Amino acid sequence: MINNKAGKSLFIILVGLIVLAFTTGAVLNAAPNDGAGDKKKHKSHNPPKHVVVVQRDGPPNHPYYGRTVTVLPPGHTVVTVRGRQYYYHNGHYYVPGQSGYLAHGGPHGARVTVLPPDHRKIYVRDKVYYYYYGTYYHYDPIQRVYLVVEPPEGADIPELPEGYESHRFGANTYYHCNGAYYRYDPMRKIYLTIKPPEGMILNSLPFGFETVITGGNKRFFYMGVYYTPVTQNGVMMYKVAR
Repeated sequence: MINNKAGKSLFIILVGLIVLAFTTGAVLNAAPNDGAGDKKKHKSHNPPKHVVVVQRDGPPNHPYYGRTVTVLPPGHTVVTVRGRQYYYHNGHYYVPGQSGYLAHGGPHGARVTVLPPDHRKIYVRDKVYYYYYGTYYHYDPIQRVYLVVEPPEGADIPELPEGYESHRFGANTYYHCNGAYYRYDPMRKIYLTIKPPEGMILNSLPFGFETVITGGNKRFFYMGVYYTPVTQNGVMMYKVAR
C-alpha cells in the first residue's frame, strides 16, 4: 500500500518536472522577440558614425588643367579656333604638347554642339550663360552651337577647376583659371567672377592669348584682359593692364 502511494507520488513528480521543462523551453525560445531583441537587431543595421559621405559637383574624373595626358579620350572631336586645333571631349579641351596633350579650359571663340549633361545654367543681368568646368558658353539658337565667351562678371560657381592659380595682391587673394578671375565669398561659400585688379602680376599668360601692338608697345590679350610684359629679378612676367 505504501509502496503504491510512493510510486504514484513519484510518477506525479516526474510528470510535473516534464511539464515545467517544456514550459520553460517555450519561454526561452520566445525571448528574441521581445523589446531587447528588436533594439539589438536595429542597432546592427545602423551605419558607423565615422563614415563621411562626400558629395561632388559633376563627374569625379576631371582633367587637371596644365597637365599632360598621353592619350586622347575616345570619341573626341576637333575644334579649330583662329587656325589652331583643339581636341574636345565631354566638356574638356586638349592641345598637342611635347609629350602628349595638354588639358585646359575652352578657348575663346570655340564652338561645340553638345555640352555635358551636368553643365550649369547661369543667369547674369538677365542673360543666360552655360558653364562647365571653368568654361563659359553662350548658346546660338540660329547655328545651334555653344560658343565659348568671356566669363561674365558676377557669375558664381561652387568650386574651381583643378589646376587653378591663386594670387595674393594687396590684402586680397584672387584665383585665376583659363583667363577667368575669381574671389571667394566665405558667407555664401561660392566663387564669384570678377575683373582682375590692375597691376596684379602673373607668372605666365593664359593659353591662347593674342599679341597686340598699341602705340608701338607690345601687349597680350585674352578673355577681355590685357597684359603687359614686365621683368622682375631677370624673369619675364605679365602685369594685368587696362
